[in-house]
Amino acid sequence: MDTQQLIIDTAEKIFTDHCDKALWDATEQGAFPTDLWQQIVDNGFHQLGAANSGTETRDLFAFLKVCGRFAVPLPMAEILLANQWLGTSAPAEGFASIGAQADDGLVEVAWGRKATTVLGIAPDSDEVSVHSAATVSAKGTNLAGEPRDRWAVSAAGNTFVNDYAKFTVPTDVDAFKATFQVPKVCLGNQVPKCGNAVSAASLASLRAGDLSHPIV
Repeated sequence: MDTQQLIIDTAEKIFTDHCDKALWDATEQGAFPTDLWQQIVDNGFHQLGAANSGTETRDLFAFLKVCGRFAVPLPMAEILLANQWLGTSAPAEGFASIGAQADDGLVEVAWGRKATTVLGIAPDSDEVSVHSAATVSAKGTNLAGEPRDRWAVSAAGNTFVNDYAKFTVPTDVDAFKATFQVPKVCLGNQVPKCGNAVSAASLASLRAGDLSHPIV
């Protein structure tokens, strides 16, 4: 059995055991799925695609497809994308999430109330700011009932130009398309432009089923 199939089979078993109506109801009320997250960590799924993980980007996307099928109530797309950008600076404990830069902090942070690090992305910029010392100034949810919070940051975060750690698209474009058509995987316009990274326009085209748009 190859690595990707092992990842898929293991993930399916974990999600079958954990993802049910009781869990979804609890997370919609703001409860973090601790047991499910621990299973993901114990199996190394939070590090898929990382340099020393023994896995590739295609394995990451295969895992995200399974997450979408089981409506996993965790921001796995944001976590794995953040880890790709952070590289060896990814948090050893907890997880990194992604939010949009605003005048008074970071907004639309996926599970910001539990994240230890947040990457802030500004519109029309290749720069990503990294914040690890902040407070949650407001808790909210998106239309799916998933936590999307506001972080109040006390100081400017460290920044890097995004081609420092590009998130490259796998050669299996059909798999890529299927992943980002899953409603639970929502990066939207939080994906900045840069080199081989995935831009918001590309995601929009892929969600709409248009493969003619260049992936940039």
